[in-house]
Amino acid sequence: MKRNRVVAIGNFDGFHLGHKEIIKELYRLRDRQGYEPMLVTFDPNPKVFFGIEERLILTLKQKKAFLIEMGLCDSTFFDFHQVSRMSGRDFVEKKLIGELGMVHVIVGYNFKFGKNREWDIESLKKLSKELGFGLTVISPILLNSERVSSTLIRKKILEGQVSEAAKLLGHYFYIDGIIVRGSGRGHKIGYPTVNISTESQLFPLGVLQTELRIENE
Repeated sequence: MKRNRVVAIGNFDGFHLGHKEIIKELYRLRDRQGYEPMLVTFDPNPKVFFGIEERLILTLKQKKAFLIEMGLCDSTFFDFHQVSRMSGRDFVEKKLIGELGMVHVIVGYNFKFGKNREWDIESLKKLSKELGFGLTVISPILLNSERVSSTLIRKKILEGQVSEAAKLLGHYFYIDGIIVRGSGRGHKIGYPTVNISTESQLFPLGVLQTELRIENE
């Protein structure tokens, strides 16, 4: 396989401002070096795999929709059951270089990889010199003195601070799903509601103004 790919790796839960900076760098390297851009993420999400009780901002369907919207259709969801058992060296050498033809990798400042997450940025720097690939590490993004992170955004959403969450995300938070019939209690008291069966896991606290979109209307 010809090695000509620049690869961005991460969980990308939310595609927030920090993630968007990684993707901007992906396109900068494409335009500057002529590399083929590819985003690599994981299914299931590593936090879900390790049993960490943390609700995700995006469903798998929503994450794939964001990738299409950003023009990253040629993206890969690695099976985390498989890669979680690999050493950091094997992950880079066999998966990224061997399977994907990677010549440059872009990661966030807190990226960890390999079995038991024992490999970090310093390990990746050593591998880049040894195996001959480029490396870009994206620094944390600050907004109003707060470090943009999926954890902070989840907190904002759960507290009902959806406008603040939107600033950190760079887009509005949303849920999607199928409308289903409920018990009709709202209709009986003059406030009919729409009941949605959804895979979304985050639901803001409070009474919220929303925009409802059905089949692009």
